[in-house]
Amino acid sequence: GEPGFRFSFPTWSPDGTQLAAIREGPDDTAIDVFTPAAGHGTSAAPAVVYRSGDRPPFYVYWSPDGRSLTFLTTEPNGLALRVAPADASTEAVVIREGSPMYWAWADASRLLVHSGGDGPAGFFGEVRPDGVATEPDAIVTGGFRVPAISSDGLFRAFVAPGERTPQRVVVESRDRTTSHAVDVFGVAAIAFGLGSDELAFVAQAGPGPETVVPIGPLRLLDAASAKVRT
Repeated sequence: GEPGFRFSFPTWSPDGTQLAAIREGPDDTAIDVFTPAAGHGTSAAPAVVYRSGDRPPFYVYWSPDGRSLTFLTTEPNGLALRVAPADASTEAVVIREGSPMYWAWADASRLLVHSGGDGPAGFFGEVRPDGVATEPDAIVTGGFRVPAISSDGLFRAFVAPGERTPQRVVVESRDRTTSHAVDVFGVAAIAFGLGSDELAFVAQAGPGPETVVPIGPLRLLDAASAKVRT
């Protein structure tokens, strides 16, 4: 480490050749991207992709192609999701603002973003790295959870308001031509399997006191057939 600085949240690029980390100093907070040298040699000076004294970054995530970094910054009125090239060739830009804020990369050219919770200021949908939304219609979402994208990019999943229950887990094709849903009775956590179109989810399966964390059976929802198994 360097005297006077503290590093946190190290994260490797998808191909394992670069390492990003948040660097906190006495005057500002930055995001550095290192290219570690092979063996025991020293690496070159890091690329500083972002630095701010009043809008510090606190969470960093790589794009699938390893060319960009997305990260959250603390703003005077909430949070901002920003994107910057990993080589620091241009300044970081704000994609969306809102609190809370979650996102997942759909592919290297689009992100699936859920910002602002489930109130009137909330937003859910795909956006380009320049912040322009690509959704044709607004999507109503329920409990605030990280959205999910299948590894083949064909399907996505999120939590929406329920029809007969408080919430439901929704899996749909990214072109929104097919959609399946499972009613749940509380907050849900969701994740696609690696190399699979099955969505794993945990949520209350029946009525009862609602919890603040996902609790319930572990189930799988097949995005293509809509079959559910515990």
